[in-house]
Amino acid sequence: MNEEEAWVEFYKVRQETFDAIKECLEEDGHCKSYEGRFEVDWPNYFDAQDDSVEGWNIHLACYLLGPHRGYDWSGKTFAEAVEKMTGDVRAFIKGDHEPYLERERKQQAEFDAACQWMDENHDRLVAEGSIIEFGFGAREMQ
Repeated sequence: MNEEEAWVEFYKVRQETFDAIKECLEEDGHCKSYEGRFEVDWPNYFDAQDDSVEGWNIHLACYLLGPHRGYDWSGKTFAEAVEKMTGDVRAFIKGDHEPYLERERKQQAEFDAACQWMDENHDRLVAEGSIIEFGFGAREMQ
């Protein structure tokens, strides 16, 4: 998908989201004022210079459709971010939250493993100079 096609797809999914929100509200009027607010963040100057950075971000604020209140998808291009967002939002509309939640659980497990590794290797990394401790709340330097 090229960038122009991505914008067309973005607007299509946005309308599908609005239609699904309208349907939810017809069943139960409980909602948040931010339902269906999409935000697109363009890459900053530095990220735009680096093709390896996922500088494009799409945010959706939507309590009614998905398992949470807010969602973010990033990509190296707008089209990449739209492709990620499209699958999740269309699954949300169908009531299928599991692919999103599974990816979230996997990311959390990876983060937890990295934190555990840092805790286990902290003293060695400081001693060899691989990390430097500074700032408020840092451990005392030995």
